[in-house]
Amino acid sequence: MNSMKKIILVSLIIGSFVLFHSCGASHNIVEEVVYKDNRFTFEQLMKKEVVIGGIASQQLHIPDHERIQYGTLLSTIIIEELKDVHNINIITTSQFIQRLGNENYINIMKEVDAEQVLMDEALDFITEEMPDFDYIITANIENENVIESSDSELVMDEYGEEEYETDYQRAYYLTVEFQVYDLKMKTMVWDIRLYNAAYRTETRTTETGCVESCISGTINDILFGSPAEIDREEVLAEIFIKFTEKLAEQ
Repeated sequence: MNSMKKIILVSLIIGSFVLFHSCGASHNIVEEVVYKDNRFTFEQLMKKEVVIGGIASQQLHIPDHERIQYGTLLSTIIIEELKDVHNINIITTSQFIQRLGNENYINIMKEVDAEQVLMDEALDFITEEMPDFDYIITANIENENVIESSDSELVMDEYGEEEYETDYQRAYYLTVEFQVYDLKMKTMVWDIRLYNAAYRTETRTTETGCVESCISGTINDILFGSPAEIDREEVLAEIFIKFTEKLAEQ
């Protein structure tokens, strides 16, 4: 019982240290302009109806609820971060779905999954159903790779007892291609690809011994999540912020 209490106490102390002293993820985002219609500028979005169409991916299977979740995240970031957004009428992904109908929306985005562009038929359908819309933005997740590693060593604690100190590293690579379409002209006007390389490191300490190490490691995971955690939504959010900045520069 004393050993178990010690494990829990040590895990709580370590967890508190991790919570306040571990480094958050760093994000390195690189851009590539795939296509730009020179007639398209940020000023053209003023006083216009701009639809945040949502997220697609040919490489990843994205369940419908996650597709909507990420589209909502993109909508929120654009509304909160875009320069002069008060001069633009933003139609969020949720509002777009309400206007289009859930089944029609999912069918269109699944076609974007396969083709990686909004096809002419989809553009025709959107403009027929909602002729007041001027531009639509789509985001396609092109690839995703996560690399994890760790290194452990035995160290002495302040009481002279051995414990394991483990350094965890995680690298999260994500590429998203954003396309802006002029719905009046029914043509793409801007296509930009953003690469995000996110990194995080974290050090955690556990007891020696198979059982003790397993228990203290499990407790830390339950209390504070996986070590050096970086999730997709965090990486997407940073890319969405960068896209919003680049859009305002057009």
